[in-house]
Amino acid sequence: MAYDMVIKNARVIDGSGSASFNGDVAIKNGRIALVGRSNDSAKRVIDADGLALSPGFIDHHTHMDAQIFWDPGASASTIHGTTSLVMGNCGITFAPCRPDHHDETLKNFIRVEAMSREVLEKGVPWGWETFGEYLDAVDRQPLGLNVACHIGHNAVRQYVMGTDYARAAKPKEIRAMQAEVRTALRAGAIGLSLNQLPRHVREDGSPVPSAYAADDELFGLAEEMGRFGTGLIQTPSKGMSQPVEEANWHAELSRRSGRPVIWGVAQKAWRRPDIWRAFLDQVDIHIAQGARAYTLTPSHPLLSFTTLAEPDEFEDLPTWAEVFRLPLEERKRAFADPEIRKKLHFEAVEDTTLSNFSRRWDLVMLTGVKLPKHQQFLGQSIAEIAAIQGKDVLDTFLDISLEEDLEARIETAPIQGDPEATAEMLRNPNVIIGISDAGAHATEHAGYGFCTLTLGHWVREKQLMTLEEAVHRLTWVVASLWELPDRGLVRPGYVADLVLFDPDRVGCGELMWAHDMPLGQRRYVQKAHGIEATIVNGEVVVEKGEHTGTRPGKVIRNRLASRRHLTLI
Repeated sequence: MAYDMVIKNARVIDGSGSASFNGDVAIKNGRIALVGRSNDSAKRVIDADGLALSPGFIDHHTHMDAQIFWDPGASASTIHGTTSLVMGNCGITFAPCRPDHHDETLKNFIRVEAMSREVLEKGVPWGWETFGEYLDAVDRQPLGLNVACHIGHNAVRQYVMGTDYARAAKPKEIRAMQAEVRTALRAGAIGLSLNQLPRHVREDGSPVPSAYAADDELFGLAEEMGRFGTGLIQTPSKGMSQPVEEANWHAELSRRSGRPVIWGVAQKAWRRPDIWRAFLDQVDIHIAQGARAYTLTPSHPLLSFTTLAEPDEFEDLPTWAEVFRLPLEERKRAFADPEIRKKLHFEAVEDTTLSNFSRRWDLVMLTGVKLPKHQQFLGQSIAEIAAIQGKDVLDTFLDISLEEDLEARIETAPIQGDPEATAEMLRNPNVIIGISDAGAHATEHAGYGFCTLTLGHWVREKQLMTLEEAVHRLTWVVASLWELPDRGLVRPGYVADLVLFDPDRVGCGELMWAHDMPLGQRRYVQKAHGIEATIVNGEVVVEKGEHTGTRPGKVIRNRLASRRHLTLI
């Protein structure tokens, strides 16, 4: 048989978790045709020379819903070996959406995902109303990888209830929402995403539409998933005070729907430094009892880069949130006002109530300034600078920021700053590795490289797990839970989504700026090390770290809808 491509002499890590082996992999018509030894001809032969060949990595938590239209090649993802991504997380999607509600939908995205209104207005082409029409619009893009999408509760609720959503839904409205979820599943939604996290708010600071949903609505939508018979439910934390309460609720969501649930994020957060252990204990208990209610964890410290001109870190502190809603010049005057500073100081330094900001000013690093007199402080914490200047920490930060026209950039690691705690979370088999947030928070952090970081840092350097186990958890575990058809394994008949990498060099590079957003706005991206080739649907999209320009990606529909979709073509 003549193949399209044969990769020879590879260390095949097939995604199953089994021991790797030396062999060849042949590709025909976008699928794996042979795993073993091949002496047949091929249009292209790649001599892997002992490099590792695995299933392509799957980025299961992205917010690429908008970015996929101006970056359809997913340029920052494929260089890390990502061949498929899932968007529509955290209850936020662009469909279904009535033609007169475009702006209302944008308001759901702007603060939840820290996205610029100007970028969204310029970059989202609209032209759809239903979820199926949105998927078709994505599928018409020259995609560099495969894309799956959840149906978001906020979009469904707004579609059914309009702008009158700040209340509990009536039974007939719940039935209408169930019908929209089923319609989206029939069109190919890979799952349903919910969101009742209190700090996720709209552009004006008001709760997102799904925050008003009562349990009868949430369980009703989940049960509709069960009746359809495929798909996963993703949701952030409900913001309950105790992990037992949180875990019980999400386990019940899984039991009543019969579907896998991915909820919350296991993380060491300095504001609640010990809660992660209780959180994981509860996940383990419920899974042992038969509920499929898993959680995620980042494999890297979730660094946040922010300024007071484009804030995120302090937005759940009430006075800070009020100040951030002011125009820039008024905001500067507010930050200089002694009476307002007293309130800001209490919330960011003295208060002991829970917030996204850790109040650990010793962990807030000054990383970007323009004025020469501040250059000496780069790389130091605000607490260190305050001690040098003999000032209060908040006065130090605000004074520098005002002198820098609110453009002084700070870095903090509010999550996963403790490597020992992170290692323990990653060891837990009930934890899904990674939460990249790709497409969101573009000027604050970037998590595109969580897979290369896992393989380089946690496998090679820390020897936390074997290479085979890590690949298994980054590929087949994800493909199984989300039921991505024919992906996640190096097996004959499976889609040829593959990554060829050097285990001795694979890793995640430093953050860097890319000025490739609409209107020339910038975002953070990460370079990758050791990725020799990323292969999507049998075609090489990245080779030796460079994009080839090939765009063979497709929309992945759930397994039931994909069969129906194929019969209609």
